[in-house]
Amino acid sequence: MPVDSFKYLPRLIATFYQMTDRQPELPIPWTPLPAPLPDCTFGLVTSGGLYQQGVEPPFDLARERREGQRGKGAEGQGSGGAEG
Repeated sequence: MPVDSFKYLPRLIATFYQMTDRQPELPIPWTPLPAPLPDCTFGLVTSGGLYQQGVEPPFDLARERREGQRGKGAEGQGSGGAEG
């Protein structure tokens, strides 16, 4: 079953993406829902870096580039910046 990737995008954005010279990975991974949407439960995972301006420090990209492995417990380092 073909999937219209642009169906729910605003028309201007859909047109922009359709005009770009890009090659999507084929086949596009798609799994039909096993039940109607109201009967389904789903989870959403995001990697967005939101913070409260003036209350929390913003994401420190320079530090991540320097210390990208901190928090990786599998390598014997502590998690969350604490050394273990």
